[in-house]
Amino acid sequence: MSGTMRKIHRRHYNCAGLTLVELMIALVLSMLLMTGVLTIFASTKTTSKLQAGLATVQENGRHALHLLVRDIRGAGFGGCAGMETTITNVIADDPPMDDLNSDVVVSGINDFAAADDYTDTTKKYDAVLGTDVIRIRGAGDGLAGLVGNTVPVNANIQTTVIKNMFEAGDILMITDCEGTDVFRATNVSHGSGKTTVAHSQAKNSSNNLSKPYDKDAFLMAFRSNAYFIKDTGRTNRVGQPIRALYWRDETRESWTSADDQELVDGIEDMQITYGVDGDGNGMVDKFVDADGIEPTHSWADVLAVKVSLLVSSVENAAEAPASYRYVGVTTVPVDANDMQLRQEMTSTVAIRNRVD
Repeated sequence: MSGTMRKIHRRHYNCAGLTLVELMIALVLSMLLMTGVLTIFASTKTTSKLQAGLATVQENGRHALHLLVRDIRGAGFGGCAGMETTITNVIADDPPMDDLNSDVVVSGINDFAAADDYTDTTKKYDAVLGTDVIRIRGAGDGLAGLVGNTVPVNANIQTTVIKNMFEAGDILMITDCEGTDVFRATNVSHGSGKTTVAHSQAKNSSNNLSKPYDKDAFLMAFRSNAYFIKDTGRTNRVGQPIRALYWRDETRESWTSADDQELVDGIEDMQITYGVDGDGNGMVDKFVDADGIEPTHSWADVLAVKVSLLVSSVENAAEAPASYRYVGVTTVPVDANDMQLRQEMTSTVAIRNRVD
């Protein structure tokens, strides 16, 4: 064979492709490798979705409990000790809740029913049936010192200048730790280095406070907050309704359900029990729901509150319907498409103004 032919033969040999057997082996190995990669990817995706669901449950539950615990802990705060320690005079028109007695600094509704309301038919809650409602009263966070006294008792109240802290229509309270008056502000103005708050009969039963207040007194917003579970009107990716913890400012003169403020979504249920002191020794004897307060006890006997929330992941996070335990009952979702994670989160908080 000539040198030229040998070169051509060698070139053809060097450029030869895979045999059929080699190709089939390569395809099988590739499929095995791809199967492993897809398995790892699916497992990672499942784990990631599960972890995201757990994180949502933990974050939402902790945030909801923080809001509730903070407000409950301060129930009955009146600027000094609890509101019960002072004589409270209420002249505000349309006061919040059905009872402004200073003993009722916390109250609630057990297993909300459609007929439940607390003042009149225009102020019903739009809560999820069977969930609990809690109402908390006391002074707001901020306070203003007086720069002039209120002699005579119908005089406007003059405080240090704090703009946007009070507005006309707000329910306010003034106290010197010996007496407390609760009224609606009819006008708030600023000038001459002070803020002037009027309390005329336009929004009060009287323009007279119960007593004159001097510079040792201070003025605060009066808060009356309600917390309850409500349907947001939204749905998750598989069409399931989303519930949330809502808040209502009960000191407002008027509102509709559209004024209710959503705080934390994924809160599906709230059950509340109240620690009562039945023998007057300053210690909790037992926990009862709102229906168990009267007539055996009164709201003045409540020293602590236990809140139990059912928190969900909002979106599906499991591979199958996941059972959960809430207030002693284990439940398995009956909807095959419901693969949300759920967890009970509980906190027991003492009402500071009632515990020594």
